Amino acid sequence: MSAPRWMTLRSFQWGLWVAPLVLVGVLGFTHRWTSDDGFAYFRVVDQILDGNGPVFNAGQRVETFASPLWVAALTVGDLVTPFELAYVAVALSIAATLLGLSLATAASARLMDEGGALLLPLGLVVIAVLWPTWIWSTGGEELGLVLAWIGASAWILARWASRSDADPNAAVGRLGLVLLGLGPLVRPDLTLPSAVLVLAVVMGTAAPTRRRASMLLTAGALPLGYQIFRMGYYGLITSSWSLGREDTATRPGFGWEYFADFTSTYLLLVPLVAVLLAVYIPFVQRNAEAGRRRRIAALVAIAGSGVLNVVVIIVIVGGDSVHARALLPSMVMMLTPAFVVPVARRHIAAIVAVAVWAVGCGVFMRPGNVPALSLTGAYPGRRLTLADAGFGDAAGWIDGPGLYLADPFEPTGTKLPIKLADPDAVVVASRSIGLTGYSLGTDVDILDLNGIADPFTGHQGLEFRYLPGQEKSAYAPWLVARFAETPDQVLPTDLPDERPFHDPVAPLLYLEQVAWAQATLECGPFERLADAYDAPLTFGGFARNVWRAMSNTSLRFPADPRRAYSEEGCGEASPLERLTMRGPVPETVERFYARVETGPVLPADPESGSVAVAGRCDVTLVATEEDDLPWTPVRAGSFRATVTFDESVTPEPLTAVWALGPFGPDRGVVWLQTDGSGNYRVVQEINWIPQVASPWMPIDPAAPVELAVSADLDENQWVLTVDGAYVAHSPMLSESAAGGVSAAVPQRAAPGHTSSSPLIAHEGRTPDRTCQAVLVANAEPGPVGVPQYGVPRPSAT
Repeated sequence: MSAPRWMTLRSFQWGLWVAPLVLVGVLGFTHRWTSDDGFAYFRVVDQILDGNGPVFNAGQRVETFASPLWVAALTVGDLVTPFELAYVAVALSIAATLLGLSLATAASARLMDEGGALLLPLGLVVIAVLWPTWIWSTGGEELGLVLAWIGASAWILARWASRSDADPNAAVGRLGLVLLGLGPLVRPDLTLPSAVLVLAVVMGTAAPTRRRASMLLTAGALPLGYQIFRMGYYGLITSSWSLGREDTATRPGFGWEYFADFTSTYLLLVPLVAVLLAVYIPFVQRNAEAGRRRRIAALVAIAGSGVLNVVVIIVIVGGDSVHARALLPSMVMMLTPAFVVPVARRHIAAIVAVAVWAVGCGVFMRPGNVPALSLTGAYPGRRLTLADAGFGDAAGWIDGPGLYLADPFEPTGTKLPIKLADPDAVVVASRSIGLTGYSLGTDVDILDLNGIADPFTGHQGLEFRYLPGQEKSAYAPWLVARFAETPDQVLPTDLPDERPFHDPVAPLLYLEQVAWAQATLECGPFERLADAYDAPLTFGGFARNVWRAMSNTSLRFPADPRRAYSEEGCGEASPLERLTMRGPVPETVERFYARVETGPVLPADPESGSVAVAGRCDVTLVATEEDDLPWTPVRAGSFRATVTFDESVTPEPLTAVWALGPFGPDRGVVWLQTDGSGNYRVVQEINWIPQVASPWMPIDPAAPVELAVSADLDENQWVLTVDGAYVAHSPMLSESAAGGVSAAVPQRAAPGHTSSSPLIAHEGRTPDRTCQAVLVANAEPGPVGVPQYGVPRPSAT
C-alpha cells in the first residue's frame, strides 16, 4: 500500500527545508573559530565563576560585553559541562543558529501557507549560502543567540497573525511578550527591532488601553530591570562596549562603505529585489484584499525591523570593524517572512533568480582575503582555543608585578620601566584584550588601549573618525598619571615607541601634560566617575550610581589634559602666571612650573642667532633676523636652523626644531630623529600624526644639517628643505593666537647637540620675560638653564 500523496509531498517539503539547515550546521562547524571578542566573553565568564562578578578586571566594574544573555548562557554552559569553554561556545552558537533559522522557517510557513501548496525554501537558501553565516555561526560571540531571538520573535508574530483568522481578539501571551522584549539583552542594536515587534502586536490587538499598557510593561520588564542593575552596578546608562564605540555618534560615511562592502561582495541586491517584487508586494496585495491585516502587519514588522536596523547601522553606528558581522542579523530579518514561499506562478521569477544566484554565491563569492571555492577552514585560520592561537603558555613572559605592553595578538610583550602605584599589581596594556586577557587569567589586570574595557579611556572624546571601537586611544600622560607611583618621574624615554605612548612633543611639554592630567583626575567629575566603578558597592553606593549614571555616561573629555581640566569645569587651565590671578593652582601643576623656572635668562640676540626660552605662556610671538618688526607675529619669511650632532653624547631619539602654528592640536612639528647608530632623518608631524619626510641619512659631525622652512602664503603651506633640497610641505593649520597666519617657534635640541636658529621667541606683553617650556641650545653660549625630564637644573650660562 503506497503512502498518501500529501504525505509524500510533505516529506519532500521537509527534506527541502532541512537541506539548507544541514548545510549551515556542517559549514558552521568546519569554519569554527573564536574571535578576540569571543575570548573577551570567556574572560568575563571566568571572572563570574571566580566570584568577581560580570566584570573584565577584578575590582573594576566595567560592562565590556555586548550581550548580557550570551554571558549568562556561556556561564551556565561552562558551569555544567566539563569541556573547554571554546568548545561549549561552538556547541551553543551552532545550536542557537539552527534553532533560530528553524523557527524563522516555521514562521514563514505560517505566514505564506496557502492551503497545502508546496513551500520551497527561498530566503532560507539565501542565508544558508552566505559565507558570513558560516563564519558567525561560531566565533565565540552572540550571533547565534541573535538569530535564535529573531527566529523566536518571528514565530510569535506569525502565530499571532494566523490566529486572528479564527479569533480577531487573539493576543500574544505573557511569555511571548517577554521574548519579544528581550532584544536589548541579546544585543544593543536589537533594541529598535524589539520595540517595533512589541508595538506591532500591542497596537494590532483589540484591547482596552489598560491591557495594552500591561502588555508593554510585560515586554519591557526584564530590560528595565537589567537597566536599573546596570546603572547601579556599573554607574552608566549604557555598556562600556557601546560607550567605547560611540554607537550614537553618526558616521554615515563609514557605515555606507560597510554596507556597500557587504552587499557588493555577495551581490545581495539580486535576492533582495527578487523577494521584494515577486513575494512581498503580491503578499501584501492578496492579504489586503482578503482583509488579513495582521499578516501584513507581521510581515512589515519583521522585514521592516531589518530595514530600520540597516539604516541605524549605516547612519549612526557606522558599520563595524569586522566584515558583515553587524549586517547579517538585519539580512535575516528582512528575508525571514520569505524563508519559504508557495510554488505559484507569481513566485517563479524569484525562485529561478535566487537559485542561480545561490549557486554562484555559495561557490564563488567570498571577501577579498578568502579564496573562492573554500568550504572548509576558519576565519582567520583555524583558531578555536588558546592553544590553537599559540597562547597555551601565555603567562610565561610575565615577570612579577609591573606594567607590561603586550604585542597585539601575540603571546609576548615588554615590561616597562614604570613603578606602579600598586606595587603588587600586574597590569598588561593591550589592543587584543580578548586573547591576552583570557590567556593571562583573572589575577592580571588588562588595560585596553582602545578604551572598550577601560572605564576611563572610554569617556575620551573622539579626535578623529574611524571604525567603531578603534577611534579612541589611551593617551600617555593620562596613563602615567593614573598608574605610576611617581608620575612626574616617568620619562618619555621610559615609554615604548608605539601608539599611544609615543608623542612627538618636547619632554617638558609632555611632563606638563602629566601634571595637568594629575590635577584633572582630582577634579569632581573624574572623581565621581572613578567612584562609580572602583568604590566598594554598598546599597548607598548603588543608589548613588543610579542617580549619577546619566552624568557619568555623558562625560567626555579631550585627550589634551590641559583642555580637559578647563572644559570639564575643574578651573582655569592657563599657565601659572594666569592661575595665580584667577584662583588656586593645582598642586601638581604648581610643582611642575616651579621645577622649570630658571634663574637669569639669556638675552635673545638676533645677531648671533641665540635663543633663550623658559616658562610657558599662551601667546608666543616670533620674528626672524630678516624681519624689520621684531616681537611681532611672523606672517611670512624663511626660517633656518643649523643643527650639529655630537656623537660623543648618546643621542636622544627625538629632537624637535620648529612648531608650525600655535600650540594645541592644530599645529605641525618639524623634528630630527636619530636611531642611535649614526643615522638621522627629518620628520614632520601634521595634526599630531608623525609623517616621515626623508630617508635615514648618515650623521656627519663635520657637516651640520641645514634646515629651512618657508611660509608660502599663496598656497597657504609650509615648505621644508634640508640642505637646500625639497623634502615636504604641510598646510598652515590655523590662525595663531596673536593674529598671524601661523608661527614658527624653536623647540629644543637634545643635550650634546646644538641648533643655531635665527628665531626669537618672546612673550609680547612683557619684553623682560620669555616663555615656552622647552629647551633650545645654541651654537655660541651653550645650553640654556632649563631642566630636561625633571633632572636637577644646571646653572644658567
